[in-house]
Amino acid sequence: MKTLGFPADVSEVVCLGAHPDDIEIGAGGTIITLATRFPTARFRFAILTGSDTRQQEARTSAARLLGERVSVSIGGFNDAFVPYDDPASVKRFISGSVGAFSPDLVLAPQRDDLHQDHSFVGDVAGQVFRDSIILGYEIAKYDGGLVPPNVYVHLDRGIANSKVQHIKDAFPSQRDHAWFTDDAFTALMRIRGIESNAPGGYAEAFVSSKLVLT
Repeated sequence: MKTLGFPADVSEVVCLGAHPDDIEIGAGGTIITLATRFPTARFRFAILTGSDTRQQEARTSAARLLGERVSVSIGGFNDAFVPYDDPASVKRFISGSVGAFSPDLVLAPQRDDLHQDHSFVGDVAGQVFRDSIILGYEIAKYDGGLVPPNVYVHLDRGIANSKVQHIKDAFPSQRDHAWFTDDAFTALMRIRGIESNAPGGYAEAFVSSKLVLT
């Protein structure tokens, strides 16, 4: 399989999540990779929902991953009601959270995700960031809906393990959920690693609706 690299210089990355743990579950390994490869890159997290506890977990998680290189905005919208309460406010929140930021890369939920909160954020990402590379991440869940990806980011075992450990440490409020397990997080990365012939055995997978090669 022929591979293409990230852009030569990634300086600004936007990460969008409907819920406080979405970004790390969908793209935690990629974020670790980007932070290592581009040590001066800045990150901006915009998260739509979350109780007080979950909001604090999200801020702590981002700081542990990226230190002072990340800013976090949380909207306080209602979980599972994002597309219905006030969609215009969601779009304004995401746009306002980014401000003058001009991202080289946007990590957002896939637009075809079967969770309505996720898919709505993916749709808004395509509207707000028309001139950026957008990679739609995937999250395994009760709703199902995993789709064939067309972009992979290879991870070695160390990064895959670091991602899983980070999620467990950063989001203790989710530990009682049946999907919140080491094997669930690891299995999807391993499958995507097999699909993309990853040298380290693991990968995160994304959907990109448009890329231009020059």
